[in-house]
Amino acid sequence: MNNKKIVIISLVLSIFLFSALIKNVNADFSVKDTQSEAIVCPGSTTLFTSDIEGTGDFSVNLEGGASSFSTVVPLGFSLIADKKTLFIYSTPNSRVIPGKYNLNLLVNDGKQVQKSLFIINVADCHKIDIKNAPTKEVCGCNSERYSFMVKNSGNFQETYDLSLGGSTSQWGLTSESVITLNPGESREIFIDIKVPCNSKGVFDIVLNAKSRSSLSSASAKSEINVKKCYDYTTSIEKNFISFCERTQQIIPLKITNAATEKNTYQLKLSGPAWANLDRKTSTIEALDQDTINLILSPDYGTNGEFDIDVQIEDINGKIKLENNVRANVNQCNNVEVIIPQENERICQGLDKVYEISIKNTGQFPKMFKLFKNHEFVRTDKDSLNLNPGEEKDVSLEVDTSKNVPSGTYDIKITSVASDTEKIKGDDSFNLEVISGSECYKPEIKVSDIKIARDSSISQAIEILNNGRFETTYNIGISGTASSFIQLNPATISIKPGKSEIVYLYAYPSPTTKTGDYKATIFVRSKDTDTVLGSKNIDITVLASEELSSTEEPTINTTTTIQDNQTAKKEGFFSRVGSWLNSYLTSNQSEITGRNIIDNTTKIKDIKDLSRVTENTKFVYNNEEHELLISNIKNDSVIVVIKSNSTAFQLSINQEKDVDVNGDGKKDIKIRLLKIENDIPSLEVKEISLETENKKSLSEKFGINFNIRYLYAGLALIAVVIIILLFRNQISEFLEDDEEQIAKKTSRNENEEEQEDADNLEDESSEKVKELKIGRYVIALILLAIIYFVFRKYDLIEKLNPYRAFILGALIVLLIIIILVKYWNSMTDFFV
Repeated sequence: MNNKKIVIISLVLSIFLFSALIKNVNADFSVKDTQSEAIVCPGSTTLFTSDIEGTGDFSVNLEGGASSFSTVVPLGFSLIADKKTLFIYSTPNSRVIPGKYNLNLLVNDGKQVQKSLFIINVADCHKIDIKNAPTKEVCGCNSERYSFMVKNSGNFQETYDLSLGGSTSQWGLTSESVITLNPGESREIFIDIKVPCNSKGVFDIVLNAKSRSSLSSASAKSEINVKKCYDYTTSIEKNFISFCERTQQIIPLKITNAATEKNTYQLKLSGPAWANLDRKTSTIEALDQDTINLILSPDYGTNGEFDIDVQIEDINGKIKLENNVRANVNQCNNVEVIIPQENERICQGLDKVYEISIKNTGQFPKMFKLFKNHEFVRTDKDSLNLNPGEEKDVSLEVDTSKNVPSGTYDIKITSVASDTEKIKGDDSFNLEVISGSECYKPEIKVSDIKIARDSSISQAIEILNNGRFETTYNIGISGTASSFIQLNPATISIKPGKSEIVYLYAYPSPTTKTGDYKATIFVRSKDTDTVLGSKNIDITVLASEELSSTEEPTINTTTTIQDNQTAKKEGFFSRVGSWLNSYLTSNQSEITGRNIIDNTTKIKDIKDLSRVTENTKFVYNNEEHELLISNIKNDSVIVVIKSNSTAFQLSINQEKDVDVNGDGKKDIKIRLLKIENDIPSLEVKEISLETENKKSLSEKFGINFNIRYLYAGLALIAVVIIILLFRNQISEFLEDDEEQIAKKTSRNENEEEQEDADNLEDESSEKVKELKIGRYVIALILLAIIYFVFRKYDLIEKLNPYRAFILGALIVLLIIIILVKYWNSMTDFFV
């Protein structure tokens, strides 16, 4: 291959590579901020501004700790070599805690994101201080007053709610519960503490103040020391006891007077009626003690855990003490009725048997009798003997055949001991008696039919069970059309709330008269053999020529439909390619072809779709849509999205981004993979949004740079190097014929005579002209072949992700050419 052919091929490949690499290179933009930090009080507003200069479509967003109480306007705009000012308002509300907050302004033109940082200092403009009161000592049953000073140290007038806390919160009372203070104003608050008589030790007094208009609050603490003026102790022998019913237990309670004076004590008991004290008062000398008995006597039927409290109070000091006892009473004589069912239903007129259990849960053998609360309920046993822990089954029969009204009944079975009514157990369940019409209520859904004589039709009939039970239905048909109608299946079982399909097949013979016919579909219950529902159908029998067939709709297109890639702005070579394609292909205003038979009964989720070969219903974002395939040709199809009436043509390996719900965003991507045996294969994918923007070089290195400029610059450098290396060949290739002839004539002056040179010049001129024309023809053929290959197989788009590798290979090739061309010069330089 000569140098001129190498030049042609290198130029063509470089130009295509350069156009692909500089595709969609847009101008950058800048962001300038007027200020970056501000101080603001809660409830106040501060303003930042930023100027955007550049060209493009921009969107604006805020992030950071201060974004929750900040707003930027406008959120989106477009610029063409112009400037736009953004206004950022920050207003922390009263619930924002004072401190430093960051606010990031993000400006995005769809290709890069620039960020500005603002710092907002939320000041503590609402502050309250409380001065503590000194500690005091007091005896039980006495009162004491404390003084606290409350001051508003903030910048605004505040209203405060005052409350007490600490261990004395129930003893004290504040002089004011709500106060309003101006900035710097103070007020004295009094707290009166009344100490209970039975208290002793050190207790804390806490005053809390909380602002109504902000989050500011404060607390102050003091203490009160309650001295031992009256002292005594109590103790009980047992705090927990477990025993059987119908037995007696005695628990001693001891009172010790620890003071130096005689005192009288009063006792009060709270608990079950079978718990009592043998005495309710006791007088005890100084440093002496006394014992009082707690008597427990539960009767039959008592079971469980019981809390018994004995409260003691002395007359002089009013000191109260308390002793607690937990008594676990075991029901040693008991019976349990066990009915597994909780809610049952039965149809009116039927009977049903349930299995229940009777168990002796006591510690002694006993006989138990059974009692029912309704006449239509009976058991197979009226009484039974049970040993301790023994359990026996009993059959419980419910019979509604004797005119039991429909409704809900509480069926209760009670087991009572034969020797005492205090030992008994019971259990119950809800029984709903339902009328027959409500038990097996069917609904029939069917439409009228038009059919031609000597033809057949199959139609689905939906039978819905609106009753309360799973039911087996017998389906029948009657009427004037019953002679040429069949139903299958004739018997179906349907669960409540569900439906099944029965198919009606009609075939009016050639001798059937035209006109209107009637058919009645009726449904019987297999259990009752009564007609539960029916539905009439109008059937019109027509002559064959009267029934017109349904035509497939045709889809007319008046514009060229492009995929999402070719819809972008075209460059020079793309426009040339589009012109050649429109010239070489026929432009049809009406697209015709084969259609797919409708088969859209199944509905799939968009995530379950991968390959689509037929009309399909799918769900996207909880909305139902339908994809139809029509006008199937050898290399293209028409795709219709019925949800938003979108129709477009797809060729093999062509794809389209579609907005199916009309929200202005592309939702799914559809590509035509192939067409085999008149069956197209479509790839359907959901378009997922990128959750994170890729960082550009400007974000990584802090410079305003775009990687596409690097690719475009390297490609331009490669083209310039190729031109410089082969500049002589290019110059010679582009020389006029006369210049080439003159040079060749000069080279041959010393070799041949002038006459022979003239003849040679004429012959060379003719050959050069022929060769020159051939070069142009070859160049045009090469360009056409390259365009056809790139156009047919979308090589530019397919090679676009690998442009970095192609550029690298081109640079390596240039290095090899330079080494080969100047190898001798380089070796001479180092020798």
